[in-house]
Amino acid sequence: SSEYQHGEKSQRRDRLYITMQCQRCLGKPEAFIVRRDGWRLSLHGRSPMEHVEVPKYIPKKERDYFRDALIAVHGGKVLAGLFYLRTFMELFARRATGETGRRYGDELMEAYYAILPPAHRDSLPSFKEWYGKLSEPLHTGRADAALFEEAHEAIDRHFDMRRLFKIAEPQ
Repeated sequence: SSEYQHGEKSQRRDRLYITMQCQRCLGKPEAFIVRRDGWRLSLHGRSPMEHVEVPKYIPKKERDYFRDALIAVHGGKVLAGLFYLRTFMELFARRATGETGRRYGDELMEAYYAILPPAHRDSLPSFKEWYGKLSEPLHTGRADAALFEEAHEAIDRHFDMRRLFKIAEPQ
């Protein structure tokens, strides 16, 4: 489809719908929506969505939020990635502590810290610290890609260390 911007020098805007299929394996087709704004091309959608592998030590019950955080950031939606990462942490902490009521994030992260084995508490990256750091850009609407990368690395390390210290995953 094409459209012209009103009031500008007839700058052309197009949307291209492209379908591709591997000629070798004849797998499922991939579809893309590409938008052209003058000389600028940008990806505006695709199907199927990207699938990202995450380490097996990331808890299964919350794994999709961790994966969606990565997909959002890969797709240029950093603020959404920050939200998914914080949601991942909160849901895991709720399950780990058995919390079913309405408890604020900082209190929930304190409760999670309290159930960690005392010998390993200070070795693991702090959920409370990272929950707080992730909350700030969500409250201000600031997409911070550097913070996402730091938080992703710390949270990944937290779960890898849980695996190394043989800290059981909550039921």
